[in-house]
Amino acid sequence: MVTELISEPAPYLHNKLQQQTVRIEVILVLLVGALGSFGHYYLIQRFTSLADVAGFAEFRSIGYVIEPIGGLFVFWIGSAIVAHLIAGQFNTRGPILRVLKMSAWATVPIAIGNTARSIAMYLAYRDVASDDVNITVNGFEEKLDAFLAMHMGDPVVIVATVVLVLTVVWYWYLFSIGLRIAKEGISEQEARIAAGIPSAILAIYLLNALLGNVGVL
Repeated sequence: MVTELISEPAPYLHNKLQQQTVRIEVILVLLVGALGSFGHYYLIQRFTSLADVAGFAEFRSIGYVIEPIGGLFVFWIGSAIVAHLIAGQFNTRGPILRVLKMSAWATVPIAIGNTARSIAMYLAYRDVASDDVNITVNGFEEKLDAFLAMHMGDPVVIVATVVLVLTVVWYWYLFSIGLRIAKEGISEQEARIAAGIPSAILAIYLLNALLGNVGVL
């Protein structure tokens, strides 16, 4: 799959338009997001075992664990809607279902970034001992934020986040190709603009989080 997206993305994406449903695409997006949830799950396990947290901690941690899945799912839908509306301003034709399919398959490279982030989180937090956890704030969310802040600025996490941002750029490239397939009458430049706006929003969000982790913001 990845090899085809690198060597011949247009024919590969065109073949994905043959089916009239998005069931496979929904599963794909959930799987790509789940690769990021592995890292979040590991951090929650470390947090609940090392920090002094109140009852129902694991239940309250569910939101953090599924954040990469839910976030990517919302981005998939949102980016397709935004690109569809922008493309419509260029007098193009084509149903949003086709845009949804192209947006989903363009997320495949993000699987690499999510995997890199999960591995980085494991490497950064695997040696944290209970004596290292000195959290004085109250409240579950505040304690979790303090725990995460301990090593989110580590070089391995920074590099992994940069990799994730680069895969978002790859997403933009593939989605722009997909839009030219999904939308009749759209030019290459117009497709890049339509795909670029939602991609830029996600990239800026990730970069903002990265700068915050290293103390710049």
